[in-house]
Amino acid sequence: KIGGKILYKQSDIQAMLERHYNPILRVRK
Repeated sequence: KIGGKILYKQSDIQAMLERHYNPILRVRK
């Protein structure tokens, strides 16, 4: 459960960064 929480937190942070740099990521992708 702890590992899952860590993975979930990492995914949440990644989602936050993607939303923050949404334009750049969309241009790259």
